[in-house]
Amino acid sequence: MWRLSLSLLSLVTRISAVTIPPGIFMQAPFDVFYKAGETVEIQCVADGIPRPNYKWKRNGIEFNPSGNDDRVVQLANVGTIVFTKPEDKDEGIFQCFAENNYGVSTSIKDFQIGPDTTVSPRLGQPLTLNCVPPESIPPPQVFWIAKKTGGGFDALNLDARVTMDHEPTEELSPVTYMWASPEDHFGLRGNQFKVKCIFSGNPTPDVHWVRTDGAPLPDRAKILAFGMEMVIDNLQFEDAGTYECWASNSNTQTRVQRTVSVRVESVPYWLLEPQDVEIGVGGTAQFDCLAKAVPTPEYWWFINGVPLQNVKDSRITPDRFKRPRPDRIVFENVNREDAMVIQCNATNKHGYIWGDVYLNVLSEAPTILTPPDPEKLVAEGTSVNLTCRVAGKPDPIITWYKDNQQISGGRYKIMPSGELYIKQVVLSDAGLYTCEARNIFNVTSSSGKLLVRRKTLIEQKPLDLEVNAGTDAKFTCSGTTDPEEVDKLQIKWLKDNKEISAVVQRMTTNKQDNSLTISGTIVRDSGSYTCVATNGLDQEEASAMLTVRDRPDSPSEVKVEKCATQNATVSWIPGSYNNAPVQYYVIQYNTSFSPDTWNFGVRVDSMYSIANVSLTPWVNYTFRVIAYNKIGESDPSFPNPIICKTNAERPRIHPQNLRTIGDRPGFLHIEWTPMPEIQQNGPGFQYILQYEREGYPTGVQQFPIDDWRVREKYFAVGNQIYEPYIITLKAKNSVGDAMQDPPKIRGFTAESIPNTVPETFQAEQVEDTYAVLTWEFDYQQINKTPTAINGEFRGFKVRTVPGPVAFFRPINIGDNHVNLEWKPPDENRGDILGYDIGYQLVKGLDLGEMQERDPQIDDPYATTAMLSGLLSTNRYRVYIWARTSKGRGESYFIEIITTEAGDPQAPRFAITDVGRTYINVTWWINPYAKSGTVVFVEYRREDAPEWLKSTDEVISTWKNISGLESGTTYELRVVATTGNVRQASHIERVTTDGIAIASALVGNIGWFVGMLLALILLIALIVVFIMLFRKGKRFKPRSSPSGSYYGGDAANYTGTYPDSKPMSTYLSFLPLLWRALLPLDKDYSRDYDDYDDNRENHAKNYPKSGRGRMPSDAPYEDYERKPSGSYDPDVDMNEPTRFDRHGAPKDSRPRNDSHGSGPPASSTFTFNNKYTRRSSHMQTPSAREPETRSRLIRSPAKKGGVI
Repeated sequence: MWRLSLSLLSLVTRISAVTIPPGIFMQAPFDVFYKAGETVEIQCVADGIPRPNYKWKRNGIEFNPSGNDDRVVQLANVGTIVFTKPEDKDEGIFQCFAENNYGVSTSIKDFQIGPDTTVSPRLGQPLTLNCVPPESIPPPQVFWIAKKTGGGFDALNLDARVTMDHEPTEELSPVTYMWASPEDHFGLRGNQFKVKCIFSGNPTPDVHWVRTDGAPLPDRAKILAFGMEMVIDNLQFEDAGTYECWASNSNTQTRVQRTVSVRVESVPYWLLEPQDVEIGVGGTAQFDCLAKAVPTPEYWWFINGVPLQNVKDSRITPDRFKRPRPDRIVFENVNREDAMVIQCNATNKHGYIWGDVYLNVLSEAPTILTPPDPEKLVAEGTSVNLTCRVAGKPDPIITWYKDNQQISGGRYKIMPSGELYIKQVVLSDAGLYTCEARNIFNVTSSSGKLLVRRKTLIEQKPLDLEVNAGTDAKFTCSGTTDPEEVDKLQIKWLKDNKEISAVVQRMTTNKQDNSLTISGTIVRDSGSYTCVATNGLDQEEASAMLTVRDRPDSPSEVKVEKCATQNATVSWIPGSYNNAPVQYYVIQYNTSFSPDTWNFGVRVDSMYSIANVSLTPWVNYTFRVIAYNKIGESDPSFPNPIICKTNAERPRIHPQNLRTIGDRPGFLHIEWTPMPEIQQNGPGFQYILQYEREGYPTGVQQFPIDDWRVREKYFAVGNQIYEPYIITLKAKNSVGDAMQDPPKIRGFTAESIPNTVPETFQAEQVEDTYAVLTWEFDYQQINKTPTAINGEFRGFKVRTVPGPVAFFRPINIGDNHVNLEWKPPDENRGDILGYDIGYQLVKGLDLGEMQERDPQIDDPYATTAMLSGLLSTNRYRVYIWARTSKGRGESYFIEIITTEAGDPQAPRFAITDVGRTYINVTWWINPYAKSGTVVFVEYRREDAPEWLKSTDEVISTWKNISGLESGTTYELRVVATTGNVRQASHIERVTTDGIAIASALVGNIGWFVGMLLALILLIALIVVFIMLFRKGKRFKPRSSPSGSYYGGDAANYTGTYPDSKPMSTYLSFLPLLWRALLPLDKDYSRDYDDYDDNRENHAKNYPKSGRGRMPSDAPYEDYERKPSGSYDPDVDMNEPTRFDRHGAPKDSRPRNDSHGSGPPASSTFTFNNKYTRRSSHMQTPSAREPETRSRLIRSPAKKGGVI
């Protein structure tokens, strides 16, 4: 037993000692394809002892299947990985590694490195090294490297001597003929015919087929098998001929060819097939059996199935039965016993055709099967058939009569069917027509009436039209017809011979004049339009062409054929010209500096579709093309998809318009036009500004400016006035300085007001329409530095009243107002202070009394105004004058007519201020409304029955309602009126400040009793305090961080009481108590402090402007600002104390003055009442006035003031 156990243990030990390295025996193919959303599996199974472990690499990088959001799992005990939701990012080359302690097995990566090859070319001889990369998507990039002597590698640089061919070199061979169909080949008509040629060669030859007679291949021919086979379907006789097949490739200089002769034969087919014959007794029956075939067919005839040569029938006799030619037999003088069946056979070597017909001999009296219509209506000028179909054997003879007169010849023709054909009937053709049928057995007839109507005519034909797209096109057409058919006359319209459908809503027919209107025409509306006038019997047509011209379609396929530093070649495909020929094209471009802006590049004549565009260095260009015709421009084409990039260069120019401006005393102000990025030609762009004072060469100053957007520089120069400086400005970038020489100018520091004036100014001659002015001046002061002129001499200016405004027009006319617009006078002749507007009522030829706008316009910069207070539906003459200190200038007038009275709109309004005895109301109306610009305010006490009305406002948009009672609630509304119609706004309730008068208190007993008790309590407290004071009691004053009860502003608000007056300590709380007794809730605080309510009793030093202050044209002297003890960030302590009503410092805006330039003026002027007239030696007077600059400081809302 022990021996057996020992043996088993030894066997187990030996088995456990067996090991096998891993080996992958199951793996996925190299290419594994998948569809999005479907599971894909990459297999990897290996054997080995011990069991191997698996690892994966993706594109050479270790890949962990468990780290992919559960999308990838590895099957247990094997290396197979499964992608449950494959994505595009999973694409790659996966390699499996199976590993145990005795080795690693890898899956095939399918990329083998071939063995090294040593080549030894002779010096100077060319050498080609082949490299065939593995197939991949996308294609791999191939690089060549050279091994260095030390063992490293260097990338091989390709140049003119070393190049790389991206396609592998193949062995080339010329074209060789291998096999072709027989040279003489035939096919049967109607069948499919095939012929073939086979050639070999590398590259694969291109095979072509042609006819040697130069005719094109049949339409039914197809080239198959990569050109080697020609197949002709439904072969016909005209396909016969000689065909040639030839082949060539890039390695064959001459083509290799073979010819095939094609013949076409056929089975017999009918040209004239035998027909059944029914004939009367005594007639002649003819049977034709005509066929065609290649070879020519033979004809065989049979009688009742017996060959004609074998027939023993007694009816077949040579005198009656004849065969004049092989394809025809004739049977003469037939009788009823001659009925039989006749057969014909046409045959050749390819087949035959068979015809089987009968001969039937009849004896029948004539019968009219289809008689003439009892009444037939036709139109004049048309042709007509009168029906008369008959039957009978022998065939009846047809005779026609009109009004019992036999018809023959001319426009009349009796057809084989028996019908009577009348060509182009006339009115006299109307009558009774009779058809008579006659044979040996009988005679029969039938009659019918023919009515002829006058023909339908088109009187007014449509005319050809040419219109622009988007406009309407109208065709007119009218017609006449026979009076008996007028009620049936219709006009129809066709487009390109198709009736216009009622579904096309843009094409409508007017039933009144039968016109056709095409609304909003488009290019495809172009075509032939036909007017059809018809009454059901006949019709007449007239056509006209509509040509709709439109902007051309945009060009397409814009390409950059060449992109160089200096220019680019752009090509395009023209679009449709839409019936208006293209006149020219414009190439536009945008750049990376301004991608949203398209700039003009070049204009190109319409005959070209390629052009050169000049470019600028260091710019990315994109191009598009626009076509132009006489209608307009096309939509832009799509930009070219490939950007044109240019290289960097030095700038080509320096900044332009370098100049000095003398606008700031004590400074040298230098200004220029910045160079945009497209002119900078490269990175690292900057300006180099250099200046020196003239006569001081050692004081050269130079400043680099890196920001290309800078357009000016100020340099402090002290008190220098109009001192000359030499200034240079150049441009440069990282490539170098600009190509041109930099500009150099002589500039000056700031100018000042001249210290000299003309002397002995006088009017030597004054006439009715002009005046001659003279003065003296020292011209030696001109162009000198320093000089009393203190600047550049620009001439003299004579001040007088201005000329008329440049234009004057209404921009909106209502029923009681007009909105006006004007442009300042071209001849100012002084500083304009404002404008005056007046108007007169026009009654026929009479003008009413001149009335003036109130207030007039004091803003010299105003160009619009509203004139209100007019009457509806009246003519007015409206005047305007520009006004200077010398008075009104020349007038300019227009005439307007006010509209009919309309319904005004209720204004929107707001309560802007509330005081003890007043309320300020501001409203908003549309100044361009047609009605309702006259506004007034209605108000009443809350318990009053009647409304009170303010005065009308025609200019202002606010109103002060004064004379009210304090502490009283009022109802207000704003009313817009035209004089006849009024429209009121909503009602708003407002309570004035303060305490209501006694009469009001009586109405509120509870509130009155409360006030009375509070007053008694106050008196009691005062008595107590006085008694305590007399007894020597004192109260310590309440301190505060600011030193007073009301803070740092207490001195300004209540006055400061020194400690030497102890009574103030006890009584300082009384204002607070008084405030506590007053109501604190107010609906309209309007940003005013609560402690301001009782300011009239306390604030000796506080300004009394208050909330009752109304905006006016008065200056801001009344709005004094006194700083408080606390810091207010909105108040500038140095702020001016004089402002105009707009909140701007006085005289802050520059005067409206015209400036001119020119040489010095002479000292003699002549004036007339229209314009300034100069003598022949005068120069244009002009003067530059110093620019006025102003600073507008925001005024914060303070208590007691109106901002």
